[in-house]
Amino acid sequence: MCAREVLIAMCRVHFRGFSLNGKFNSSHLLFNTGKVTFDTDIAEVPFDIHSCKRDYAVIHDIFHPVFWDEENNFCPLHAEHLLHFLFTCPAGARSNSEGVIAYLTNHMALKSFMERISICTNLDGMIHRLIGQQELDFTTQVAHPYWFEQMEDVPAMWKVLSYNAGYDATGYIYNYEESVGQLMHFAKNFFTHAPNNLRMEEIEAAFSLATSESNMLPNLLQQVACQFINPPPPADFCLVKLLGDNMALLDEEEH
Repeated sequence: MCAREVLIAMCRVHFRGFSLNGKFNSSHLLFNTGKVTFDTDIAEVPFDIHSCKRDYAVIHDIFHPVFWDEENNFCPLHAEHLLHFLFTCPAGARSNSEGVIAYLTNHMALKSFMERISICTNLDGMIHRLIGQQELDFTTQVAHPYWFEQMEDVPAMWKVLSYNAGYDATGYIYNYEESVGQLMHFAKNFFTHAPNNLRMEEIEAAFSLATSESNMLPNLLQQVACQFINPPPPADFCLVKLLGDNMALLDEEEH
């Protein structure tokens, strides 16, 4: 099963202003040359928060046994966060907006390690370009993680974190702050300056695993999709372009 294509199929219905009201199961998913559609016998209802939650719940129940290894109590990187998003429907009535759809259909659990590196690097630049009220809106609406401790525990990451750092009686004084923007800036520096004997896949894995307990990257993007909306973010802070434009797929007519 291609999880992204299933999510796109559901979001295509939501984007048109309808939902399936949870009245479907995996047997109603039709796979055709990489595209997923729903059985046309399923009646659509107007989209609202309640019908959306019911659709999310069904997709959650379809995905859960695929992602979750009950015997070993194991879930792939970021997949547990994706399941929790579907279980809770945190965007509510805004779940059919472009930003939330872009976030869900490009969730970090569905991305390759190179795509996650690109997202971190681009997000660093997007946050850095926020100025004045835009920067204030972002810092007000998006929670700041505490991330130094996670990086200090990984030798290769601590080497980048402590580069040119000061030192006093309280310990190291890093050239970073414990903020979202500085976390992304550190990520970009780590991807660039990590030890040469590490492959890019290992470098990204180190960052993702160091931040996996708090799901920093998917949580950050979720906050941007669900909270950084009033007032709306500047035009160049576009989550759809950052994560991958699936909106064209959502505009396709279902056959």
